[in-house]
Order: sequence, then structure tokens, then C-alpha cells
Amino acid sequence: MNQNREFPTNYSEKSSNQRLRMAYLDGIRGLAALYVVLVHSCDYNLSVPLEPALLWLALAKFLRYGIFAVVTFIVLSGYCLMLPIVRSNKRYFSGGLLEFFKRRIRRILPPYYAALIFCMLISGLVLWLENEGILGLSKEKFGELQGLFSPTFSFHDLLVYALLIQNLGLHFNKINGPTWTVAVEWQIYFVFAILLIPIWRRLGLWATLGISFVLGLSLKYLMGDEIAFNVCPWFIGLFALGMAAAEINFSKKPSLMRLNKSLPWGVLSIVFASLAFLTEWLRFGRVVGLEQWIVHYFVGLGAACLLIYCTNLLLNGKQLPPLLRLLESPWAVTLGVFSYSLYITHAPVVWLVHQLLLSLNLSPTLMATKWLIIGVPSSLMVAYLFHVAFERPFMSHFSVNIKSQKTKKNISPNSYNGLNASFDGDLTSTETKFSNSLKKLLEWLQDYMSVDTVTLLLPVKDQQDLAVYATLGLEEEIVQKIRIPIGRGFAGRIASSREPMIVNNLSNIEIVSPILREKGLQSLVGIPLPVKQNSIGVLHIGTFKSKQFTERDVKQLKEIANLIESMIADAGSADSELPTRSQENWNKPFVKGPNTYINTLYQFFTSNLETLKARLFTSKYKLVKIFTLLSFVAEPIQLS
Repeated sequence: MNQNREFPTNYSEKSSNQRLRMAYLDGIRGLAALYVVLVHSCDYNLSVPLEPALLWLALAKFLRYGIFAVVTFIVLSGYCLMLPIVRSNKRYFSGGLLEFFKRRIRRILPPYYAALIFCMLISGLVLWLENEGILGLSKEKFGELQGLFSPTFSFHDLLVYALLIQNLGLHFNKINGPTWTVAVEWQIYFVFAILLIPIWRRLGLWATLGISFVLGLSLKYLMGDEIAFNVCPWFIGLFALGMAAAEINFSKKPSLMRLNKSLPWGVLSIVFASLAFLTEWLRFGRVVGLEQWIVHYFVGLGAACLLIYCTNLLLNGKQLPPLLRLLESPWAVTLGVFSYSLYITHAPVVWLVHQLLLSLNLSPTLMATKWLIIGVPSSLMVAYLFHVAFERPFMSHFSVNIKSQKTKKNISPNSYNGLNASFDGDLTSTETKFSNSLKKLLEWLQDYMSVDTVTLLLPVKDQQDLAVYATLGLEEEIVQKIRIPIGRGFAGRIASSREPMIVNNLSNIEIVSPILREKGLQSLVGIPLPVKQNSIGVLHIGTFKSKQFTERDVKQLKEIANLIESMIADAGSADSELPTRSQENWNKPFVKGPNTYINTLYQFFTSNLETLKARLFTSKYKLVKIFTLLSFVAEPIQLS
């Protein structure tokens, strides 16, 4: 449900060259969205005939907390939207208030309306199937799960959903039930921009929190329980908790810095989460009459403390605890990439699977099992395709119209273009594709790995030396035509041994290229790169500040090396030699703003689509390997 992906997880302070990857935010978003799908794919009523089966009973109890995921989304939304404001010297929206709303409109509404049309198409299909007698359901069964999705609705219902006011209880049938939270968050954006930010700028954090809580709870009691149940005005306070977490993490105010360092945020997160479950159990079991906003605030406090705790660890250069590393796992981060699409499209898919299974008159056990086994994967598949078609083009990374640039003729043979190559005419289409794809891949690698230099070296014709073919950060090596003898220096030893190498202190090893010391490079990690028969190139990355590279960095480099190896093979297939030409515009930026892998991946796959199709089912490109690669390079959220 949370859609704030216009910001990078590669957080970069303006006063520092150091970057901070916050991939765990995507992991939280992805896991929360998946949990909501599981909740909606397991009707609690089915657990009654299944109660003798302890597994199903436990599963039903585990899936009672869908609202906890929604609360987490709201807190995370406040956190992500507040981060760039906290970092800004102006303490305001980049580009002003109007630009903020333009970004929100572009990010949220096109996918939302596409999902609304998708629901209408599903409705038409279902009504046709029912009219043809294919489903053959009674009216009672056909009307099940109407809180999730209803194929019958009026123009009035459609208008309410189009205006994003379905949480006000003005509709009669739910076209897409879960999107009530999208409406709530959309409305909070206006409160955030028009009310909370001005209060925060004038009165500070604590006044903003207090006013948010008072405003939300006052509206709750003024509206009455029935209306407030749908509107959830206390979510304003939850959003403010996310704002507070962002400022506590990154504020330069002495009082907030002391607060950040003095409290055990991890412990507090566990305490508040425990209180949330305890109060929900008491409320659910009717042991104590508790208002639901109390439970929600405990969840929100736990989520805010967790965000502060995790970000503090990353700011201090530490890893997350083993259990929390799940949030940084490739598959969790991948889920986060298309979590918005998953949230706004899963309801009709889950509902349709449920109705089709009902028509088969299955036993409760088979019904529940097949619903989960079929409903969840179907929702994921539909959501990803929807993301590619209707969400990704409207993400900020894709807002720039990318046009191929023609190569000028009569380029000076010795002109420097960022690659160790010269040419005296137009590039072939194969060479252009190779240069384009390689450039974008290295730009992404530099950003993703949070490093200062990325260098690709290939063997020269005599196979005795390596030459820099492409680099970001060590361009002088190309200008001075540095050659690295195989067997000597950092890159030469990697090519000779064909083994990866990690050097966390460059003063401890032989360095052939004087540029490395002149530039002040401190740490390096490199891997061998097979390019042609017995030829070995080298891919290495480095930092100007000391950094402890690990085997995980080696593993990540190997994944990228596989792509480069494939690209070189493709380019070389049209020529007897290794690719040695470059594009004129190599050293020009690909797009304005941060380069992220989704851009790179999109361009690479579109430019090499036929090759990938041909290799998809070969042993080298098994589906598992492709999925692993896609998961590893899943685009992090954008925090700029």
C-alpha cells in the first residue's frame, strides 16, 4: 500500500561522500504487503471446520493482524516522506509544495486508476462466467468476500473510488476493498503538506507530534465510531511517528542527537510490539474493552523505534541482527519493489481464485489449501506484470524520456570518451548496445555498492598486460594508457590466479598503477572476468575511505560479472575481436538524478531481449539463476 519509492535507499548526505543503503525499508514494505495478501487468501471462517487441524488453526490466528501491516505502512510513509525534508537546508519540499503534490499524483494515481480499470475488467469477466453458468454458484456463495471485492457495483460506487473517498463509507459495494488505506494515506498527504510541515518548521517535532495526536483523536470522537472506523483519523498521529523517527535519525539538533544515542531503540521496539499484540489479544477476546487506536499506536511506536534502530546501525557501519537481515534479503527487497502493485491488485485475483474453487465443491481442507497455493502466487505474478506495465513507468526513475543518441562522425582517434578506445567512424548497432549497456551497468554498480571507483580491465592482444577498458573514478588510467602486467599489482594478480582478491589497506600490497595512490584509494575488491577462451579480464571496485569489504561483496560482483561476460560475448559474436570501441557519449550522465538498477536492468534487457530469450532455457540461464539475479539487484527505494 505504501508507495513512497521516489527516494533511494542509497542515502547520501550532502556534506559527505559516504552513502548509506537502506534496503531494509523495501524489505519491510514487501513483507507487509505479502502478509496482507496472505490474510486475504485465508478466510477466517474456513478455520472453523478445520479447527481439529492444529496447523490451520495456528495459521488462522497468525493471520489475524492484517491491520498491523497497514499501520506499519503509514509509519513508513511518514518516515520516507520526511527524510528528504530533514536533510534539506531549507527544511521544506524539494521544488516547493506544488512539486510535492505533482510527484505524489504521478506516483500514486496512474497505477491506482489502472487497478480500478483492472477490477472492472475482472468484474465483466466474472459476470459473463456467471451468466453462462460456468461458475454455477448460488447467490449466497457468489456474494462471499464482498468486503474484499465485488463484481457488482454502481456508477456511484465507481465515482467514490475514482475520487479516493471510499474510506468515508459513501459506497455500497467494494470494487477493491483494500484500497481504503490508499484513500486514507492520500488524504494524509494533504494534512502532512499543508498542516504538519508548517507546524514542524515553526514549533518543532514535539509540538507536531502532540498536535497530530490531538487532531486525530479529536476527529475520531467527533465523527463517532461508525464513520471513524473507516476514516481512521488517528492515522495522522501514526504518520507523525514516522516523521519523528526520520528526524531523530538524521537531525543535527543536539537534543535530538542525545535522544537518538541515549535510548535503546531495539528494546523499545520489542516492548511496544509486545504491548500491541497483548492489547489486541485482550481486545479480540473481549477481555478488556480497548479502543482500536490504542493498539494501533503501540504498533506505530514499535515500527518507529524499529526504523530508528535499523538506520542507526547502518549509520554506524554495522550489520542488522541476524533476524532482521531478513528485511535485507533479496526476495524481500524484490517484493518491496512492486509492493504497491501487489497491494492494489491482489483483491480481485484472490477473490476470483476463491470463486473458481467454490464452484468445484471442494472439502474445507482442500479449499483452504488450494486457495493459498493458487491465490498467493497468482497475486504475485499479476502484481509484477502490473508493476512493469502500469507502475514502473511512473516511478521517478523512469520519468526521463530516454532517447538513443546518434554518434558523430570524424571523432578524433585520440579523443577520450571514458573508455579505452578510439574510433574513426560510426558505431555498429552491436557496439552501441554494448557501450550503452555497460555504461549503465557500471554506473549502477558504483551507486549500488556505495563505492567511489568501478573499473573494468581487459587483456590486450599480446595477453601479457591488462588495459583499462572502462572506469568510473579512475579516468586518469585511460588518459595515461596505464598497462598492468598479468601477475603483478592488484589486477594483474587477480588475472594470474583467477581468484577474487580483497584488500582493505592498499599500502600492504604492490601497486603498479600510480593513479591508485595519487587518487588516495584505500580499499579494493576485485574478481576475475572470463572474456574469451583463456582470456581473463578483471572487474574491481574501490573506496577513497577505508572500508571492510567482505565475501558478500565478492558474491555481488560475481553476479554483475556474469552480466558483463554475457554482454561481451554478445558484442564479440558480431566481431572477431573483443569489443574495443565506445560510444561518444560515455561520460555523459544517463539520466538526471540517481541511477538505479531498475533503469539499468530495463535498458539492458530491452537492448538484449532476443539474446536473453534464446538463452532462457539453456543450462547457463536457468530460471532459478535469473530469478536470483533479479532478486539480488532489486532496485532500492529512493530517498532524495
